[in-house]
Amino acid sequence: MEWTREQLLQPSLGGSRGRAPYSGTMIFLSAFFGGPLAALASFALNVLRLERAGRDGLPLVLAALSTVLVLALLQGTAWQGTLVLRMISLALALLGLWRHRLEQRAADLMGSERPNGLWIGLGLIVFGHLLTPVLEKVLR
Repeated sequence: MEWTREQLLQPSLGGSRGRAPYSGTMIFLSAFFGGPLAALASFALNVLRLERAGRDGLPLVLAALSTVLVLALLQGTAWQGTLVLRMISLALALLGLWRHRLEQRAADLMGSERPNGLWIGLGLIVFGHLLTPVLEKVLR
């Protein structure tokens, strides 16, 4: 089949861009100040925003289950403190950023406008502060 020059220069992806993920700053700050549940929620929000439930559903569920398991194991020990919770939260934020590193890089390269994460981040922090004590009471 012969291709004309105009056909070869047409965009092959239909011209539609994917949605840009939330910024890494929003993810880190919400994880640091909101705790592990806020970090998991920010990971889940990016999964939904990027429509990657098929690829990231299992890692998200495994991260949630392992977080609950670690929090249950830490109950009543000297390790149950804010420093350990923040380390777990930042590890979960790194997991989410690592899983979406290609989308983050593509958004930067394409100059895609990222969504304003201020209100989402503040909501995640409140979400984490409200539900973490509830989860700790359930795990006792």
